[in-house]
Parts: sequence; structure tokens; C-alpha cells
Amino acid sequence: MNRPPVQWLVRNFRTLLLAFSLSLVVWVSAVIAANPNEERTYIGIPLEVVGKAADMLIVSDIPDTVDVTLFAPRSWLDRYQNQPGLLRATLDLSGLSQGTYTVEVQITTELEPTRVEIKVPDVVEVTLDRLVNRQRPVRLEVTGRPARGYQAGEPILNINTATVTGPESLVSQVVALEARLTIDNVSESIETELPLRAIDENGTQVNDVQITPDRVAVTQPINLLGGFRNVVVRVVTLGNVATGYRLTNLSASPPNVIVSSPDPELVNSLPGFVETIPLDLTGLNDDIEVRLALNLPPGVSVVGEQSVLVQVSIAAIESSLSITLPVEVVGLGPGLSALPAPDSVDIILSGPIVELDGLNPDDVSVFVDVTGLTPGIYQLEAQVDILSESIQVQSLLPEVLEVTIVVGELPTRTPSPTPDLTTTPQALPFLTPTPTP
Repeated sequence: MNRPPVQWLVRNFRTLLLAFSLSLVVWVSAVIAANPNEERTYIGIPLEVVGKAADMLIVSDIPDTVDVTLFAPRSWLDRYQNQPGLLRATLDLSGLSQGTYTVEVQITTELEPTRVEIKVPDVVEVTLDRLVNRQRPVRLEVTGRPARGYQAGEPILNINTATVTGPESLVSQVVALEARLTIDNVSESIETELPLRAIDENGTQVNDVQITPDRVAVTQPINLLGGFRNVVVRVVTLGNVATGYRLTNLSASPPNVIVSSPDPELVNSLPGFVETIPLDLTGLNDDIEVRLALNLPPGVSVVGEQSVLVQVSIAAIESSLSITLPVEVVGLGPGLSALPAPDSVDIILSGPIVELDGLNPDDVSVFVDVTGLTPGIYQLEAQVDILSESIQVQSLLPEVLEVTIVVGELPTRTPSPTPDLTTTPQALPFLTPTPTP
């Protein structure tokens, strides 16, 4: 007699449940064996700050990253490794105002069930301050003293105030925005831009604040005092430099000096320059440097150094010389002869006229070098040898010669005439020395 199915199920429920449980255990064991749970540490997970109010600043140091240890199946841990976005570390500052707080680092995982075993750090101490803007006065700190005979006027600034932005605790310490200018030994007005720095009531710089604008344009007048005057130095000379030479430069250092007098009318009556005592140039043929005193009227004196350094530059007067010279052949092998064509060249030399006037025909030679060449016809450059280093070749015609090399002796040829040296003066204009008044 067959029993109804319901009765059979009730009668065998425990047996079926046991079979299902055993099957589930076997399946789970197989899955775990294929994908076992592991513990793995992920280093350098970026720490994100969320929920911070727009008018708040973090004024304490907080870590940029955290290290996280997870416990999960191996395949999930591999996904975290390959897709960093599945694992996030956040610091939630929602609802926090000014003050110092200990905030827990929160770890969010996309795959469940994943267990967070360790996070380093676990909590972060955060100090918040309010972001504020304040106007503060701009002031100029001037140090040093102008050059003797000068005085500093009232400086002019293009702005009187600037904006300081930053944490309220720092901005509240700022009493002024300061620029610094040094005028030590300055003898002319200054126009410049200077950086601003925030200072507290003790003059100490306050850092970690922003200044807008961060620079100030400054005009600092520097003027002569009464009884003082800035005048040019004029060098007075006597005589002429050596024959064949010219004066190329005559200068004084400094080119101007400050003169003073208890009677302002004396300095005001000067013609704008003062003269040196005379410098004798007679027979000079080289550069010289010499210190010269100034020739000042009674009652007037120089401020500072009482003499000036005078530099005199002297150069030889340049000229040119046209020469026709025979061409020599050097470097011939044994048993060979050579014939250059043409056998003479025209040369124009340039240099100091005294050197050219004393030049002898033997002091200049023209040659072609055939060292190592065998019989044949060659195109070779002519070369010039000059004993004087101050004389240069201005032109050489022709520069390239045809040279024929043969075995044996060449037919006797008529000797070239003695070279003709013709000097063409090309003296440059020179500075005529100024005689003593």
C-alpha cells in the first residue's frame, strides 16, 4: 500500500536535510580549496578628505596615504590589487568647525564579504581653522644712508593696503605688510618693485598666509643737499704722442665727482665740470694709467677720493704697402724641378706705419710647398711668411698658382726684379690733445 508523498517527506525530512548539508559542505570545501581566503596588505592607499566645509582649512599635518590589511578570497584580493578604485580610504569631516578632532579612517570595500583586519593609521588628529580675508596696511622699511652729499626724500608707494588670506589664527597675528629697501651709498632716485611680507606686532614674519597683491611699487627720491654738486671730470693734456702713433682713448674714472663748499654759490657757479692737473703725453707710444688730482677753485673740495684714475690708450697709425715678390718652391724631392706660374705675386700688406717704413724685402717671402708631390701639374695656394707679427696680409693676387713639377733641370729663366715697396698711407684720424688753458 503506497503512502502519500507528504507523509514520506515528513518521515524522511531529517535524512534529506542531512544529505543537503553534507552536499553543501562538500561544495563549500571545493570552492574554498579552489579559492581560499587569504590576508593581504595594501600599501599607500590614497587618503581622501570628505565633508569639509568650504570656509574651513586643515592646518595640521595629515597623512596622504594609509596601509590596509584585508581578509578575503584570493580572487577578490587580486581584483583589489589590479583595480585600486575598489578600495577607498576616507576621512570624514562633516559637521566639524574650528578645533582639533580625532577622526577615524574609514575603509570602503566594493566586494563583500571582505574583512578589514588592520588600517594604519587607524585614526588621524585633525585641526581645523576658519579661512578669512583681512586688509592690512603696507609700510616701507628703509635702511642705510645715501652717498655723501645726498639726502633721501619721502618714498611713494603705489598701494597703501593689501589683502591677507589664510587661517584665522594666523591672519589675526598680522599687523602690517612690510617691504624693505636699502639705500646705502645710493646717489640717484630709485624706482623698483619689492616683495611684501606679513609681520606681527614684534616684527616677526608670519608664514603660511597669502598676500594679494604680493608686491609694491616704490619710488624713493634721492636728492643733492645744498652746497653739493655733481660735476663732470675733464682731463687736461700737454704735448703729443710719439710720431707714427695716435691717441685712441682718454677717460677718467670716475667720470664725475661730487664737489661741495660751505658757500653754495661757489659750486653753483662752476661750469658743470672740473679739470685735472695737466697730463704730459709727449713721446708716449703705449697705453698708460695714472692718478691725477683735480684743479679746484678756492673754497671748493671733492667729496671722497681726491683724485681720479686717468686711462690713456695709444695705437700705431695704420698704413698699407704694395709689394711684388717672386714665388719660391719648397719641399722638392731629389732630382725634381718645379716651375710656378706666374712666378711672382702682388701683395698688399697693412700695419703700423712705423713697421711698414722699416720693412726690408728680405722680411717678406712667398712660397708654395710641394713636399711629397711627384712630377705633374698642380694647383697650389701661395703662402706668405712675414717676420713682423704686427703686419698682416690684406690681399694676395693670385692666391692659387699652377705649379709644374718635372724630372731634371728646368730651362734657365730671367731673374725676377728686386721687389718694389710702395707705401700708401691710410692714417686714421686721431684725437688732438687739449692744451692747458
